[in-house]
Amino acid sequence: MALSLGGAMLISDVTKTITARPRPSVEHLQAVTGSSFPSGHAAQASAFWLSLLLTLRATRVTSFALRVAGVFAATLVLGVAWSRVYLGVHYPSDVVAGVILGSGWALWVRRCLSPGGVSRTRLSRPPRPRRRAR
Repeated sequence: MALSLGGAMLISDVTKTITARPRPSVEHLQAVTGSSFPSGHAAQASAFWLSLLLTLRATRVTSFALRVAGVFAATLVLGVAWSRVYLGVHYPSDVVAGVILGSGWALWVRRCLSPGGVSRTRLSRPPRPRRRAR
């Protein structure tokens, strides 16, 4: 979970530096600095809560409990995303990008840390030996 959250924070900060998108030109209800795209809060929330769900899924929790936790986590992530737009500090596309970034990173970290890791993917498998033509 720490790797998912830390990586999402780092990727979000680097992306903000590269894009340098200005904040919405409305009166902010919160003091903010820096670039707008992507929303770091949305990226961090989605990375954390998805990582927690994936960790919970790896345990022997019931499917009902997993569904309840999923609804709870999705509600929290959507709440964070909505609050950033409501406060006037992000455009809707900023929070959508933040959620995609955080979720994608959490899924990638899980894939890399699972048994077999990335080696299960087709791209990282060694090529099959070719048959000789007769």
